[in-house]
Amino acid sequence: MYIEFQLPSGAGGFAAGHALGVIKKHIEIWSQKHKIPYTSKTIKYTHRVCFNTDASYIFFSLTWNPNNINLPRWRIVSDLNNRT
Repeated sequence: MYIEFQLPSGAGGFAAGHALGVIKKHIEIWSQKHKIPYTSKTIKYTHRVCFNTDASYIFFSLTWNPNNINLPRWRIVSDLNNRT
């Protein structure tokens, strides 16, 4: 299971790079605030965030509310064979 952010395409990759930087910053703030460790990796135009427990995904979905409205949409993907 993982959280997947879809990064924007276009602008020669600058839009994706900017969005990725903002996502990483807000994920780090959220992680420190709630004391939940995570791992992450970026594959093409998607950024994946993984937690150690399944309960963390539920907690993330209930508490993830960054002030920046320009963040890309995210979804929870349940794929047990594709952990980071």
